Amino acid sequence: VGSEMCIRDRKEGEKLAKINLVIKKVKRGKPLSIIASELEEEEDDMKPMYDAVTASAPEYNIDEIKEKLKTN
Repeated sequence: VGSEMCIRDRKEGEKLAKINLVIKKVKRGKPLSIIASELEEEEDDMKPMYDAVTASAPEYNIDEIKEKLKTN
């Protein structure tokens, strides 16, 4: 059970780090195509996160973004 929690926590941390990167890039005015390329991800895979981040502007509330991603 402990190792499962560690894996879940690590995945959550990685997701949070990616959200923060997307926020920084959106604040710099970068479009989805550039962000996906810079993060070496497919645009289709990044679109839900990008949409959640842009919808939360200008506050960029992390909790709000994570909630939006849970419902997608």
